[in-house]
Amino acid sequence: MERHVICNIEKRFIFLREGIFPITQTLITNAIKRLQDADPNKKINFYITGVGGDSHVSFRIYQAMRRTSMVVNTICVDFVKSGSLLISQAGKKRFATEETKFIFHMARDTEDGIMEVLKNEDLNGEKHLKMAKNLFLLDAMQLLILGEKGRPFSEIKNLLSTNAEISAEKALQLNLIDGILPKSKIPKI
Repeated sequence: MERHVICNIEKRFIFLREGIFPITQTLITNAIKRLQDADPNKKINFYITGVGGDSHVSFRIYQAMRRTSMVVNTICVDFVKSGSLLISQAGKKRFATEETKFIFHMARDTEDGIMEVLKNEDLNGEKHLKMAKNLFLLDAMQLLILGEKGRPFSEIKNLLSTNAEISAEKALQLNLIDGILPKSKIPKI
């Protein structure tokens, strides 16, 4: 695995690319701390691209970013899906490049979601129910995060349930981002 979290103290950015793994939370938390130690009064640009990954880690990163006293702006690059999409919503200001795609899905629709519950014959009914409840809870949390700030709840729910892919322009209309940036503004890594 290439480095999927890159931190540049001098240019004040963090770049999350590819997937979200259990180690990702530690890497991002450490990067924020390093940037805060360097200068707690300067903003951080948090660039995101990727397929998402561990949903619990994604929610913890989202919460950590919302709790920090520093201004962290998020910038979506190329595409954001699943946990990457959720993390993008933690930014004080949220941006995307013109060509960014926002990809939605419900946790229970993933291969490691409800199918895992159904194919695991070793689980008893109580464990099946617990796993299914967890997936529905993840979907509810996604809906709450993506539906906050006056966004059209029914439209967000429809995007999730249909595994939709939308453009940066549509994301701007839905208030999922605050603006669109040219790709030339994204640092080369």
